[in-house]
Amino acid sequence: MKNNKLTIITPYFPTKANRYGGIFIYDQIKVVASLVKEAEVFVTRPLFKISRKFPFIKVVRDDQALIDIELPNVRLKLIRYFPFPKDSILYHVSLAISIFLNKSKFSKNLLVHTVYPVGAAVNLAKLNPTIVIHGSDYRYFTVNKNQKKSIIKTINRLAVITVSKGLKLEIEGINEINTSKLEVIENGILLSNLKPLQKEETPRDSIFSFVFVGSLIKLKGVYELLYAFSELQKNTTRQYSLTFVGDGVERKRLETLASKLEAKNVSFLGAVDNSKVSEVLNKKDCLVLPSYQEGFGRVIIEMFSFGKPVISTTSGGPEYIINDDNGLVVPPKDVQALSSAMNKICVNYDSYDAEKIINYVNDNYDLINQTTKLLNCVFREAK
Repeated sequence: MKNNKLTIITPYFPTKANRYGGIFIYDQIKVVASLVKEAEVFVTRPLFKISRKFPFIKVVRDDQALIDIELPNVRLKLIRYFPFPKDSILYHVSLAISIFLNKSKFSKNLLVHTVYPVGAAVNLAKLNPTIVIHGSDYRYFTVNKNQKKSIIKTINRLAVITVSKGLKLEIEGINEINTSKLEVIENGILLSNLKPLQKEETPRDSIFSFVFVGSLIKLKGVYELLYAFSELQKNTTRQYSLTFVGDGVERKRLETLASKLEAKNVSFLGAVDNSKVSEVLNKKDCLVLPSYQEGFGRVIIEMFSFGKPVISTTSGGPEYIINDDNGLVVPPKDVQALSSAMNKICVNYDSYDAEKIINYVNDNYDLINQTTKLLNCVFREAK
């Protein structure tokens, strides 16, 4: 593997405009660099942003300024394409033209992130990559029947990896799809960067702390979380806190709602550096991720790495990660079930074995092991 060159094409990568978007790809490429001779990373970016509202066209130069990975055997490059609306069939066709014009630069070992638009684009360009499906790249675009056809053609022709068992089962539910080449390789985290602290017994009279990490959008279940937290405070005498880590279009509305509900000890940290996220998780008692849909949920694994339990939803990924030893799973959009789970976690908190939770992550979600599995698939397909 050390003598191989690798090409990665991805729409996910941190930029000056969004330093935390695609940080999981950034971390993965660092591991890739230690496993291959040379890696070229092509990040897809539109020539400009389009909108259905005035002024319709906007150039965001910081969105095209990639954060340097600073490794001698990794080269970052942009693939620029002419943008079309995301619900247009031309969305991936335009990208396919740009990829086709660059294909002479690609290694035969080709890894592509997202089945749409990038996977469909490389398929149209008649390339033979291994494609990683993350969740939203499949679920969002299969709503459009023409884009769904392109996705089905792509999956049927190429080697495809899903990041969770739930996502694989979801794809297998479509009759037109040949699932013989579908594999599951779950995401991981770089455990060597983490210094877990042993979970101490939470004093009965202390403030029990919940934390959410992610985009503040409706699909992440943030409103249900705030309502559930408010119900929890009303129905028990214990003191609690809730911290939102991340930013998004719903932040101001959530802050207003928290005030209206008279929810105490609710804070919004906004977008923070990845290392800071780890520090926050390590100081909190329980992560809550109540998404409507979730491809995997890497932050769940991060919380586990500190020996802390997690509450999440049956949303396509988390229910295959969480078990009785490390947390609880509830239906999405169910405020009462979520509030009850938050209370249950607090009451039974001392029963969760921090060392057992940490060992679970070490055994199953080490980023080096997961990336090695992924590269083995890429090199096998290239042959």
